[in-house]
Amino acid sequence: MVKTSTQKFIKIICMSIMAVGILLCSFNGFAQKSDTIILPVKSKLKPVSRAPEIKANIPVYKAPSQYKSFSTITPTKTVAKSDKILSIVKIFPNPITDQVSINFKLEKDVQVSIRIMDQLGNNVVTLMDEKLSAGDLTKNFRLPKKLNTGMYYLRVIAGPESIAKRISVL
Repeated sequence: MVKTSTQKFIKIICMSIMAVGILLCSFNGFAQKSDTIILPVKSKLKPVSRAPEIKANIPVYKAPSQYKSFSTITPTKTVAKSDKILSIVKIFPNPITDQVSINFKLEKDVQVSIRIMDQLGNNVVTLMDEKLSAGDLTKNFRLPKKLNTGMYYLRVIAGPESIAKRISVL
């Protein structure tokens, strides 16, 4: 019985697979056309390249003595007072059903306006527009019935500053 190169190749592949413990091939079911050539695939290993080693006597750099080390410099503590009038705006609960509480901090007495705006920035409801004194403030509001469910922005305007927070109305 004469074996063709194709049968030899298949036998080598199957033997290598069997060596790993997997039996996948059977020689009884293969038919090969006579004009087909199968070239064995050899894995080409790339040679491992190493970075060249530089062998030279290079002295370690030392900073001139005219420069001072950073460890001798003591940082000055300057605390800049924030010039913001409005800070720390918290809205709860979110999503909102019928009532909303708003916490915010004012640094000085100023005119404060609280508005609910739609996604396009149109004013839907003005909840408050009055002058308030400085300090931590909490304001509670009942939502009007004309406010439909959806996404809105609650804008707190204090003097020239404003902070907008996204709210969801159910």
